[in-house]
Amino acid sequence: YSLLFPLCILSFIPHQEPRFIIPLLFPLIILSQRIFRNKTCRILWFILNSLCLAFYGFFHQGGVYLSSSYLHDVLQNSNNTAVVFYKTYMPPRFLLGIKKDDISIYDFAGMNEQKFLTSLHNLEQRNLGNIFVVIPFGVLKVLDNSTNIFKNYVMIERKSNFPHLSTEMLPNSSEFKFLFDSNKSLFLKIFELKEIFSLHILNYKKI
Repeated sequence: YSLLFPLCILSFIPHQEPRFIIPLLFPLIILSQRIFRNKTCRILWFILNSLCLAFYGFFHQGGVYLSSSYLHDVLQNSNNTAVVFYKTYMPPRFLLGIKKDDISIYDFAGMNEQKFLTSLHNLEQRNLGNIFVVIPFGVLKVLDNSTNIFKNYVMIERKSNFPHLSTEMLPNSSEFKFLFDSNKSLFLKIFELKEIFSLHILNYKKI
């Protein structure tokens, strides 16, 4: 009970991450010795940890670092620019290497789509040279369906960073319908699947 009680208490506290119960890892290992004598349990443990490694180590917000590296290089030669992060983690600002006062970073976090579009429209009024929008795949349709956001800007580049999975906006089942389309080649299906699990950077330049 001295182990299970604090484990339950820590688990019920909202907005906590698995790392907060790391202090309980060592006693759990000791208590699990009997369980690991069973071969089936060892196999299940290996499979579960492999899945967690793939998810937390590569897919979960995996495109954030790659996007930061790309923006770090691009922003060195940019002026009067805004960078917007939406429905994904915003990286620490030092990773972007921003040393100019005319480059602004905006974290739109998980605001609703209408407010997001309104915020983008307001950015246009600032007469910026470039606007970078960093978004997961699901938001691309939102921008495609809203033709009146940027009247004085044109998208000059779109970069995809794979792998990436944003729990703030998980893919829905309708986005995978193409997998059952017999008219599409395997190569095209793999490409579209890669796009779904990528973080996208859209570069809008003032006309």
